[in-house]
Amino acid sequence: MQNDIRYIYDEMCDRCKISFKKIILAIRNDRTKDVNNLALFFCEVNPNTESQDDHGVMPIALINCTNNKYAFFWKTNLLDHNGNPKIPIIDHTVELSQETINKIPLRRRPSTTSLPDDKPTGAKEEPVNVSAPIAPPFIPLEQQNNGSDNVSEQSFSAEIEASNEDNENNNEKDRNDLVVAAEPAGGETVSLVKQMQKNQMMTMRKMVQVINHKFQWKIWTLIVVLVLSLTGFGIGGWQLYRHLNNERTTGGGGNIGDRVNITLLGGDLSRQVITIDNRNNFGDLYNALLSLEVGSKNDGKLEPQLLEAIKDPNTVITFNSDRFQEDQTAYAATIIINADKASKFYGITNIAVQAKSKRIDINRLSKNLTGTEVTITSDNSREILRAVLGNATITGQLSAAQKKLLEDARDLKNRLLLRIDGSVSQGGPATNIDLIVTSNGSDLYKNTAIFNLTVKWP
Repeated sequence: MQNDIRYIYDEMCDRCKISFKKIILAIRNDRTKDVNNLALFFCEVNPNTESQDDHGVMPIALINCTNNKYAFFWKTNLLDHNGNPKIPIIDHTVELSQETINKIPLRRRPSTTSLPDDKPTGAKEEPVNVSAPIAPPFIPLEQQNNGSDNVSEQSFSAEIEASNEDNENNNEKDRNDLVVAAEPAGGETVSLVKQMQKNQMMTMRKMVQVINHKFQWKIWTLIVVLVLSLTGFGIGGWQLYRHLNNERTTGGGGNIGDRVNITLLGGDLSRQVITIDNRNNFGDLYNALLSLEVGSKNDGKLEPQLLEAIKDPNTVITFNSDRFQEDQTAYAATIIINADKASKFYGITNIAVQAKSKRIDINRLSKNLTGTEVTITSDNSREILRAVLGNATITGQLSAAQKKLLEDARDLKNRLLLRIDGSVSQGGPATNIDLIVTSNGSDLYKNTAIFNLTVKWP
């Protein structure tokens, strides 16, 4: 297989030659690579073929120029075991499928997802920066028997070395479209890429050293300016926050002089009782406070101005009691009124009242009665309830509230639902079941109570 690299090199434009030299120098700087194993051809893309038509041939690098495409191959990949090309080579040109080109795994242009069309119209990309030191004398790319050919190849190698240092500072100006790919076997291209990355790191280190020596004082100046700016912004932001917060808490709907301070309007109203259904519901609490008698706080009544503050939609009302239970018993409670966001009032005050629940929460009335066996004659829930209430031992274990709940459950007008969870086998051993009482829109009770029972047929 004749591969006249010199001929193809001469056909390249100046920018492509720069890319070519960088690839060659990167390979030479990796002593695990043999440049003699490298082949270079013109490349054409056939959109009508598939990757299997390329018989496993994969370029390790591709220079994509406006006029031509130049593909680099390892000979071990390009030739079969007899030394013959796996794909036709005509006029120093190989033809590859678009699919093969697209499978090149490593690309130097992140936005590139496939090889450009055969006739690209966009501007040329800059070549990949592959900074590499000048390597030892160049190994000829093709071993020729003719002595004059060897001299030509050595001068070609010298040309590559001589131009390397000159072109190193022009990498950013003279770029070309370059794609570097991994070789299908042997891992050689992976090392090539690592070498190219190593060279890039060396260039970066040199740049950092230049910055440290020439611009260190500028960096410190920028840091100082940044710190001072952040400090200034922080202080300014804090002052602005305090100003706005002060406006909100003291200004509300107007100046503080236009608003009424409710701090001294609270007092002891514990002779009055409010009824609430849900102490955590603002609407229930609000309606309960509206039921308070209005007058002088010295008479244990709600001050008229405090009532107006409660009616303000921006006033926050909170219920607080350590002993309160939902059993329709009155307990001491404190109502906290915060009018800082109200339009005509400001300040926080408390009033002491008596509070009781509108309905009894029967969750707390649940009871485990499995220690006493109940004899039943039916698996009907109401018959079982009758047997429970008829058992003196069971009723002796119930509180007054629990007993009243079970008695009320027998009357349908109280809107309490009864059901049994578990099954009872007639004639079988004693069984544990749950007698469940649930409020069904009852005016007296809410939620659910569960009584655990042990029952047995006679």
